[in-house]
Amino acid sequence: MHLFRYRTRPEGFAPDPMRPLRSEPVHRNEVRIVQIYDASRYPRWRMTMPIGTFRLIKRDEFSTYMKQTFTRCYLVGEPALWEPLLVALEKRSIKPEIEVSNGFEYVCEQCDRRFLSYRLAGNRVRLCSNRCELDRRNTRQRRWREGKPADYNTVINAARTARRAEARSGRVCAHCGAPIEAARSTKRFCSDVCRVRHHREAPGSSAASLTRSEREHAQEPRIERR
Repeated sequence: MHLFRYRTRPEGFAPDPMRPLRSEPVHRNEVRIVQIYDASRYPRWRMTMPIGTFRLIKRDEFSTYMKQTFTRCYLVGEPALWEPLLVALEKRSIKPEIEVSNGFEYVCEQCDRRFLSYRLAGNRVRLCSNRCELDRRNTRQRRWREGKPADYNTVINAARTARRAEARSGRVCAHCGAPIEAARSTKRFCSDVCRVRHHREAPGSSAASLTRSEREHAQEPRIERR
């Protein structure tokens, strides 16, 4: 028995905050923006950052649990490089900011470029942007189509149609025995009249315990008194 195993990807690298910043601003096709849900069940945005667009910043934060002030280090995107993209996205809740302990540099599996991201699991695909994610999906679909014969869909559909036709053939009404031209394999009655009569005459139903005169009396039209 062969068990499916995830493909193990290489681990990330420790980020280098001392790397010199680049001059051109960040473009949309260089960033991957995803929405996740954390333990608080509220949606949060996470984004990758290209190399050379972030710097190290230290902040003093007060912990309400420990009742102490701690100094934390963050990798924050340079405002001059990120501001045009954030204005175009119109989403101020998205911040190019990753804590140093959670940030790692990876190599994109699609374009071989390095990028900064939150820690990724060993089986997660390393992609630097949504553009690379789309290109990777299109490439995999194209390879799948090229590996199949030209009439693959026709053969699959023909076999399925034959199975459905065989399941529908030779069916008769469960009440009157008339042949049924069924559009689905679960059809049991030729009409609504036979369906209602069958259920009314079934053992245990309230209509089956009535006499013939009582059923005829119940089916007589009622005259409303004014």
